Amino acid sequence: MKTHLELMYKKNFDKLVKKISFRAGGLTNGEDVVQEAFARALQYMDSFDPNRKPLEAWFNTILNNACRDFKRETMMDGMAREPLTATLDNSMFQDEMIQVVEKEINSRNPREAEALWLFLVLGYTVKEVVAVTEYTSNTVSVLVCNFRKMMRESYGESVCC
Repeated sequence: MKTHLELMYKKNFDKLVKKISFRAGGLTNGEDVVQEAFARALQYMDSFDPNRKPLEAWFNTILNNACRDFKRETMMDGMAREPLTATLDNSMFQDEMIQVVEKEINSRNPREAEALWLFLVLGYTVKEVVAVTEYTSNTVSVLVCNFRKMMRESYGESVCC
């Protein structure tokens, strides 16, 4: 995976900079956004699953999120803001329930399944899930809460904390 990402970087860096520069506000900003997107891709490499989506689509989501975050930071112009923290407890399942959880997650549509898998199985925070998916933090929180509710109703109160 790392070698595919490295090859993608070498082959497509300039093309990606051109693609994102207008949205980012210039060539220099475009380079910064693309560089940040590749850094995030390396950081969240374990979230890539070729069975869910191709590498280019996975990376494009990260690139779009990096551009959105860059624009938000630029608009705030150095103002401090409250950090986004996970308000959900991602340790809801005991080890013996993991197979049941994975089965239930995989029965969802692919986009929802990806976010639930990152949060519940891989232990990503809401902020990290937002960084590699197309969801907002609110959507991730609601998705996980609804999933927990469904699990409680289907498997009993002992399943969830």
